[in-house]
Amino acid sequence: MTTNTAISLDFSFQQIKKSVCLFSFLLGIAFSAQAQISYISDVKKTEQLAKMAAERFVEGEYKELFDELRKYWPLPPNEIDQLESQTIRYGNIFEERFGETVGYYKLKTEVIGDFARRETYLIRYGYTAIRFKLTFYLHPKGWVVNGFTWDDSFSEEFE
Repeated sequence: MTTNTAISLDFSFQQIKKSVCLFSFLLGIAFSAQAQISYISDVKKTEQLAKMAAERFVEGEYKELFDELRKYWPLPPNEIDQLESQTIRYGNIFEERFGETVGYYKLKTEVIGDFARRETYLIRYGYTAIRFKLTFYLHPKGWVVNGFTWDDSFSEEFE
């Protein structure tokens, strides 16, 4: 019986050791992914990034748009990839459904204290517009992209 107990304890120790190694590995991946994030140095540059994103959206340059946002977005790459794929998929039918692009219009900038900003644009098409929002959050090292959404609910913007 003593031998079985020793084997059981040894097995538990091995499982714990494997779990700690796996946790350390995953933690390392998380930190290395986060370490690759760049930070935006000031508010003016967040405004410039939002304007560039609106311009890319108008031009249908969705891959370039996401390549630029990805640099400042501490979101898992697969989640950004899904949003990019969805945007490309729908982007291919925007002009079919809504008419040719006309341009963009900066609707508003919203702020919460000195640590959060949201830039809202309307992407104009011949028959309607798409609302485009880019949210930034102030990390201790600088601004990061915190969210990106688009929808066809611009009528909610009327006051």
